[in-house]
Parts: sequence; structure tokens; C-alpha cells
Amino acid sequence: MVDGIEQSSTILALTFFKFVIVGVGLFYSILESSRQKKSAYAVLSWGLGAYFLALVFEILAEPSIAPSTIFMNPFFRILSDTLATGGLLILAHALVSHRLINRGQFTAFLRFMIILLVIIFAGFSLVSLISPDAASNLFWHAPLSSGEIRGIFPGEWVFSIQQALVLFYALAVLITQVKERALYAQGFFLFLGLGRIIFIVYLASETGSRFQAFSHLMEGLLDPLGFIFLVMSINQLISEDLQKINLQLMRRTALLEEATRSLSKLNVLSTNLLKTTQVTDIAKTILAGLSDEFGLVHTFILLLEKDARMLRGFKLDASGNADHFMDIDMRHDHFLKAAMLRGRPLFFGDGSRMPDRDFIRNYNYSKNLVTVPLLT
Repeated sequence: MVDGIEQSSTILALTFFKFVIVGVGLFYSILESSRQKKSAYAVLSWGLGAYFLALVFEILAEPSIAPSTIFMNPFFRILSDTLATGGLLILAHALVSHRLINRGQFTAFLRFMIILLVIIFAGFSLVSLISPDAASNLFWHAPLSSGEIRGIFPGEWVFSIQQALVLFYALAVLITQVKERALYAQGFFLFLGLGRIIFIVYLASETGSRFQAFSHLMEGLLDPLGFIFLVMSINQLISEDLQKINLQLMRRTALLEEATRSLSKLNVLSTNLLKTTQVTDIAKTILAGLSDEFGLVHTFILLLEKDARMLRGFKLDASGNADHFMDIDMRHDHFLKAAMLRGRPLFFGDGSRMPDRDFIRNYNYSKNLVTVPLLT
């Protein structure tokens, strides 16, 4: 009697320990789901929430908590096991799919298990509501240390077998298809899967035997260890996401710094343009700014004279002054005229579009040319 009471207290303490660990994991997943708005954490939250609620029902059904409550009704035991199995299905989906594997076959397996779980819950719930009397022999009754009788319905076998199947299938998927970053998730599935196997052994053991007591104690110990691995897996996911966020912030910071430098250069260029009204001085300022501030040394600028219907070309000479070096008649066809009329940047080169190789080669000994309209 004393040994039975001590074992019952130990199992209850381990259940509370598992309850706390699941609560910690649920807190982390809800916090990250609200902060990062990622579906992986939302799915984890749903799975942990279902399992957390199952533990609440399991604890409330303990005779040492409340000797006679409505939660000791077989229906709530069925509900608790259904929530636990459903929570494991959701957690398996979250952990396996997050590892970026080909999840088509795994998704089909989960869909089948969910349908099976709904059928099992509906069937056993109906039986428990229609015939809850212990004398109906629908439940196997195991005596507790206090001498009271607690029903263990056949559904505990079914739920335990289904949970073990889900856990080991998910473990096999992670081992065979994931090369790295899944150690903690694999530990979660392994420890909980072993816990389910040992619980099945507990159900099959002789009632009141030392082996049954030992197996029940081992099952109560393995489950919390599995959920510790789950919390570590969630922390790993959070760490990976934070690293990605930091990298994105660094890239965006670099882009912002580059944009700030470009805006500063444009501000200097626009300030210099306001200092003169002469065409040659404006051309010189623009070309010098492109060369000095932006490093574009092989540049020229074309200014349209509407009255003369000409494009006047300017470039910097050796002394840094604007040199009027060419004219393009707007009444004749020319690729630079076409580029201006299109009003958008165009690239000529690398054999894709090379309308006047001699012009480009004679101008700057280059094979490429980019035209950018300053006014459209």
C-alpha cells in the first residue's frame, strides 16, 4: 500500500513536471508566433495547446487531486487522450515540415491519422456516454493504491498505438530525409515514442505487479525528457530565425547606407547645378559629378536643341572642361535619338543590341553603352 502511494505520488509529480515543460514550450511558441507572424510557430502553439489541455484533464482526473469529480468520467479520459494524440499530430507536422523536406507523403499520412482519430473519438465517446457503468465490462478496471477502482478503457490501447505510430513515423522521416538541424526534434519523437511503447507494456502487464509499476514509472519519466527536447528544438528554431533576421537587418543597413551616400552625392550635384545657368557649365557640373562622386568616368551628355533639331553632345576634355564633341541630327535615324524618344534607360552591348559598334568603340574604347534619360 505504501509503495503504491509513493508510486502514485511520483507519477503525479512527473505529470506536473511535464505540465510545466509543455507550458514553457507553449509560452515560447505563442510569443514567437505573435512577434514573427510565422506559421511554424502558430502550428506549434496549436499542438502544444492541445497537449497542455490534455494534461489539465489528466491532472484533474487524479483521485489524489480530487477524490470524486466529473473529470473522472470515462468521457474526459477519452477527451484527454484525443487531445494528446491530436497535439502530437500537430507537433509532428510543425517539426517535420519546418525542416524543408518533401512532405507530400507525410501530409497524406497525417491526414489519414487525423481521420482515424476523429472516428476513434466519436466511437469511444458514444460508448462512454451510453454505457458508463463499470458493470458493463466495457472497461478494464485497475485497483489504485487507495483501494478505489479506476477504469482503463480499451481506447487507451488504441490511442497509445496511434501515438506511437505517429511518433516513430515522424522520427523515421526526420532521420532519413533531413541531413542536419533536426537532432532536438528527433530526440522529442524518440523519447515520446519510447514512452508510448512502455505505456503499452504497462497496459499489458499483470495488474499490481512490480514490472507494471516500473514500466508506468519509466513512461512517466520519458515523456518529460521528450518535451525538454521539444523546448530545445523550439529554441533552436528561434535562434535560426533570429540569425536570419540579423542578416536581413545587416543587408538592409548596408543598402540604407549606400542609399544615404548616393543621396548625399546627388545633393552636392544639385547644389552645384544651382550655381550656374550656362549650358556648358551645367554639362561640366553634371559630368564632373558623375565622374567624381559616382565613379562614372566614360560619360557624355546630350542636350536637345529644339529649334535646330539637334542633339548637342558634351564630354569632359583632358583639362576637365565641357567639350562639345558631336552633334546628332534629329531628322535622321540614330540609336541615341531612339533611346531619348523612348524615355527609359537602355543598354547596348554584349552582342544583344549593338546598333553602332564604331560609335561606341571610337568614343571610349568600350563594348557597352548605357543611355539614361534625365528628363522624360
